Amino acid sequence: MSKLTIIAYKDVALTTEVGRMEAMYNPEALSLDYAARYEEEPALNDPIQTTAFVDANAGRLDIQLIFDGSLPTHREPVEAQLSRLRSLCCVVDATSGQTRFLKIQWGSFNWHGHGYFACRMERLSVRYTLFDRDGSPLRATASLNVIEDVEPGIQRAKLGVRNPQPSVVQVIAGTGLSLMAAAQSATVGAVMVDKPPVDYLELAKANDLDHLDAIRPGQALAWPAGKGA
Repeated sequence: MSKLTIIAYKDVALTTEVGRMEAMYNPEALSLDYAARYEEEPALNDPIQTTAFVDANAGRLDIQLIFDGSLPTHREPVEAQLSRLRSLCCVVDATSGQTRFLKIQWGSFNWHGHGYFACRMERLSVRYTLFDRDGSPLRATASLNVIEDVEPGIQRAKLGVRNPQPSVVQVIAGTGLSLMAAAQSATVGAVMVDKPPVDYLELAKANDLDHLDAIRPGQALAWPAGKGA
């Protein structure tokens, strides 16, 4: 039976380790689940429907960890091992307000070429199956459900996506939202040809505007993500 290693970190970049532990792991199968979400796009006056990609969900992994204190080689009580598991996976950091960022390693499994699975705990449940005479647990199975959480810079590097640059535009007196979008798009087209123009409705949505006249001179508006200003 191989051992699985869980390493906990304070940061998503996995640079500041706060603890680690090993647990027995012998799966009959291992499943990494990924999913994407789409929306149907019905065409006007056309019975043919197409689908448009909306977003991709983070990968999910479910693992069953075995804790057996009845074996002579296991000197640490089962409850103590489970307490360490909870402290690594479930504790909320007082500074960041986040649960620990985890790195899961198992033998020579390469996790799609990374050598580990970067994730965070989504759910942890424990099932006790053997007890000592005094009621202390001797054997337990912990079901750990984790969700993939990879450092954003690594994700962008994989996808070939540039880091987003913050961008704002300022409202000029006598200029409406549609005119601002058109003028700014013209500038974008002339100066930054790799950036697509923005629609005034996108500009309104990016700034949570209830209507197109809800702007005032001097107001700073956020340019929609992925657009240039």
